[in-house]
This record gives sequence, C-alpha cells and structure tokens, in this order.
Amino acid sequence: MATEDHPMEYAKFEGIIPKGEYGGGTVMVWDIGTYELIDGNYWKGKLHIAVNGKKLKGEWVFVKGHEENGKENRWYLIKTGASMARLSERKENSSALTGRTLEQIGKAEDAVWHSNRNGHQESPKQNRPILDLESLPKARVGFMEPMLARSASDLLTDNREWLYEIKLDGYRCLIGKSSNKVTLWSRRGNTFTKQFPLIAQAANGLEPDTLIDGEIVAIDDNGRVSFNLLQHHRSKAQAIQFYVLIFSFIKAEAIRAWHLRLDGSC
Repeated sequence: MATEDHPMEYAKFEGIIPKGEYGGGTVMVWDIGTYELIDGNYWKGKLHIAVNGKKLKGEWVFVKGHEENGKENRWYLIKTGASMARLSERKENSSALTGRTLEQIGKAEDAVWHSNRNGHQESPKQNRPILDLESLPKARVGFMEPMLARSASDLLTDNREWLYEIKLDGYRCLIGKSSNKVTLWSRRGNTFTKQFPLIAQAANGLEPDTLIDGEIVAIDDNGRVSFNLLQHHRSKAQAIQFYVLIFSFIKAEAIRAWHLRLDGSC
C-alpha cells in the first residue's frame, strides 16, 4: 500500500508506534538496500527496478492496482527477469537489520516512534534508561563466578539469540586488576597467580578496576591448542597464552579487548 512520506530516520527504525497513531503497531525492517530505476513512470502506475537488498535481489516490477472497490493506492510487486531462490523461513520472518522477529521486537520495547496524520513525526524515543556510570559507587575487583556451558540435545541453528565460539581446551581463568595488584582465579575461585606468573605480569598493563573472563591455553608447534602441553607448561612456558572470552567491566574506561601473551605483549 502507498503510505505518507516519512523522514529518512524512519528507514532504520524498529520498535513500537503507539496504538491510535498513524501506522500504530510493531515495526520491523523486513529488508533494506538500494534500487535502480530501469524503466517506467510512477504516475503511469508501473515501475521496473533493479533491487540489491539483503533479502530481495534482481529485477522487480511495481504495478498499480485498479480494484473495483475504489481503492486505487494498492501496488503489486512482481518478480521479473532471473528467478530468485526462495527465502528460508528464518529470513522470511526476521528483520534484515537485527535478525529479530516481530514478536521479539514487540517484547523488547526498546524504541518508540510517535507520528500523526499530517506527516509530522518525532524521532524515535528510547525507553531503556541511560546508565550513568559516573554516578555508580566504585566497586572492588574480586572473584565472580563465570558463566558456564550447558548441555543440549541439538544445535539451535535457527535461534538468533545464541552465539557460537570455538571450544578452547584449557583452564578457565578470571584476571582481576586492582590499583596495585593482579590476581588470577580459576572458575572455582582458586588462585592461579603463582602458577602463571608471566600472565600476571602481562596483565599489569590493564587499566585498574578491570575484571576479564578468559581461557588459559597452550599452543603447540603446529599452532593448535594442546591440553597436554598446558599440563606441563613449566617445560615450555612461552607456549602459554590467554584468550579473552567475555568482557566483564567495572569502569567504562576499562572496556578493552586484550590478547595477553606470556612474553608480556598485548
């Protein structure tokens, strides 16, 4: 259906338009991209375009309908030229911007757009409160139980809320840097500082009040992770490396990505 003019900011808006306002309901960006006019005229009711979107691609034709019920602002989008592979069910029902479904966007309630019938529309308003980190009391660096993997019967390949990463066969480790001290903890809260002194030394370069969750691994001569080599790390200490898995932060300035090696470089 033809709609009223919208500001450019609306092109990437996803969220809620309040009930009773123009276009009220849940809004999803189903597809986004560019197009090129090949032939046709809007006022004559036909447009032949080439589309390069995240979902739709190739040549398409817009044709204006002339229904007997008097509704003359209905347009039909027809595929022409080379055929296009059918979209998967996941792509068909998800946003081209965020991968969310309409239901997920509605439940999130993270953006609202206010509109009215004269075409004037306000910018999206964020519902989530802004966290003022400077107003929070300063926390002390200490052990925090890390998130652990859990078993599953199959891979959740169609669920975009899940992320996948390579399994590192090593020791789970938390690195905490206070104002004058570095501490390494195992996933159960035991200290690793003395067992891996060079990692502790390399972590001295972290900002104070930082807590990082990661994995201590040993890399063999072929560049592969070796748990056996890790267990005998004292014989080849330079093979030990620390990989960051999750960012845990106490101060905003401390959010950094680190790849710590035992030679002290980052």
